[in-house]
Amino acid sequence: MSEQKTMRGWLDTPTANEVIDGVYLISGWVLDIVEIKRVQICLDDLIEFNAFYGDPRAGVSDSYPSFKNPNCGFSFQLDTRKIQSGRHNLKIIVTNIVEQKYILSDITFFMRELVEPSLTSLKQLNTLQAMYRKPVYDISKIYRKLYTVINDPEIIQNFIHDFETDPEGYDSKYYHLLSTGDLLKIAFSEVRKHVELEKPNRILDIGCAGGDITLALMGMFPDAQIISGDLSIGLLTLLRDRVEEFRPNANSLIIQINAEELDFQPRSMDLVIGKAILHHLFHPEKTIKCCSEILKSGGCAIFFEPFENGNSLISLMMDSIFEDIRSNDLPPKVKSFFVNWVKDMANRKGRDKTHPMFCKMDDKWLFTKNLLNEWAALAGFSKCIIYSLHSPQNMFQQQMINLIKLGADIEPNQVPDWIRESIAKYESYFSDDLKQDLLIEGCIIFIK
Repeated sequence: MSEQKTMRGWLDTPTANEVIDGVYLISGWVLDIVEIKRVQICLDDLIEFNAFYGDPRAGVSDSYPSFKNPNCGFSFQLDTRKIQSGRHNLKIIVTNIVEQKYILSDITFFMRELVEPSLTSLKQLNTLQAMYRKPVYDISKIYRKLYTVINDPEIIQNFIHDFETDPEGYDSKYYHLLSTGDLLKIAFSEVRKHVELEKPNRILDIGCAGGDITLALMGMFPDAQIISGDLSIGLLTLLRDRVEEFRPNANSLIIQINAEELDFQPRSMDLVIGKAILHHLFHPEKTIKCCSEILKSGGCAIFFEPFENGNSLISLMMDSIFEDIRSNDLPPKVKSFFVNWVKDMANRKGRDKTHPMFCKMDDKWLFTKNLLNEWAALAGFSKCIIYSLHSPQNMFQQQMINLIKLGADIEPNQVPDWIRESIAKYESYFSDDLKQDLLIEGCIIFIK
């Protein structure tokens, strides 16, 4: 593909991350000082269609009079019924008469599933509506077996960040069914020290993502009704497919929901669980308050979240590593990761999230025991139990290696020995008991 500075063009429809269905009009315009030979619609780098070129676009011609081409529009009727539902890539490839090619547009869009609502979906809708205090909408005609309480269609179509633009990529990083099951077993063991938790009848999984919590709960409590909620339709469809494959007989309800607006009926839940959800929210205290309202007496809410004190120590360690002259030999992607990570941790500390930068930040919070205990008391919980998710042995070394792998794609055996030794030196100043107080990530249990 060559770069053509003489070319002007625009893709009108679809827009990036738009959700489309039926017979859909792909349209736009393109101008070149050399005659346009063809405009091709390329789907997923596999399928190409020839668009019609020559639609009248008087407004465009008036804006670019030097091209002298009033018929510079292109269009193509895409029959999406012949395309698999889900995420797709669309490129507009333009070729002129001297066989110069260039890409006018390269975007992602989403194909809706078109299926008829079933008796099962109507029953599920009625079940959800009975327990929810605001209208529940059936979107199963578009997204099979999914429901929503979001009545603004722009939220559904324009929810743009990693969860929705690349749900499979996000899921591949954070879906860990086996380790999640272990986290839950330890949490339930801690809960049982304070209240009975034998057979919860109804469980809410908020921020369920691809469903590692949901599927683990289905294995532990096969008779329970489990409501799984997330804002991302992309992740909810991944969860739905997993439930159908691995737990087809489970009593499962999947709903698009805002975690800050859990308007379920009071005292309707036995258990609420959220894995890595509170730190994404602007107002996690609202979610905690909602949990208190919807839980039955003796019920509990369990969350797994990042904490400020342990992560602040990791920031100090990263600064120290970066100041070492040997860091000059580190790969650029590791250096960049260190700088960005330390900056991100600094931005996330504290309570004030009103700065405009938080509108663009996925991760917003690092929690403290003091803050969570305060919110627990305000919400009316009788107890707030917090413990570390990390074993104290080599805790900071292991977390640093995990972060470098996740953030810079460096395998553990590629981490230089001097970095390990530097972290070990810091870690030697802390007893195992102190490390349990220096939470990097922790489990938070609110008991009603």
